Amino acid sequence: MALRFKPSLRLSSLVMGFGAGAIIGAVAYELVPTAWDLVTAGSIVFFGLGALVFFGASSWIVRWGAGRKASPAGKLEGAVGADFATGSSIALGALLDGLPESLVLGMTLATGGGIRLAFLGAVLISNIPQSISATIALKAGGQSPRRIYSVWVFITVVSAVFAALGYLLVIYVPLSNGHLARAFAAGSLLTMVANSMIPEAYKEQGALVGLMVVLGVAVAAILTLLR
Repeated sequence: MALRFKPSLRLSSLVMGFGAGAIIGAVAYELVPTAWDLVTAGSIVFFGLGALVFFGASSWIVRWGAGRKASPAGKLEGAVGADFATGSSIALGALLDGLPESLVLGMTLATGGGIRLAFLGAVLISNIPQSISATIALKAGGQSPRRIYSVWVFITVVSAVFAALGYLLVIYVPLSNGHLARAFAAGSLLTMVANSMIPEAYKEQGALVGLMVVLGVAVAAILTLLR
């Protein structure tokens, strides 16, 4: 869609705010209750570990993007180089964001509960504006449609691999039926929302994003009740 059209930053930011709220709701209503059914020190440790892992990985992405823009090639390319670096950073962020989401989907299937509607909806909604932003930036940076498609195919394949990994973790590794892994994913997702999605949406749209976040949480709650 982003290759044929150019959605406004206003619309993308509002959708991102809604997606952030949906993820918060999904974590609160889906991940945390199941992760804390058997409250242990391990649950708390893995919750914090998920936050630390995402924080460290996202910090590396930010430094990589800054280094790419500051490189001699980036300076010579000017705006095109900056757009390419920005698009690459967002795409890497999308990959990193998708890993805990994919793990949760795989673990949910392994525990026999089926894919939760609230969590699946939150994942779909939250990834739309991020993928659009990355595609627009990569296109502005001179990347061909074929190259852009290959980036998203790669991200999709890696996400599928992590979904399978989440399934296998629950089946073959003693993780308290996925409780520790769910706690890890909850910490990672909350850090991603707080550090990436809400600030980026607020930067483009302002205070209205707060209302969209609340709406996203409400929709996640409704989807949970409908399961």
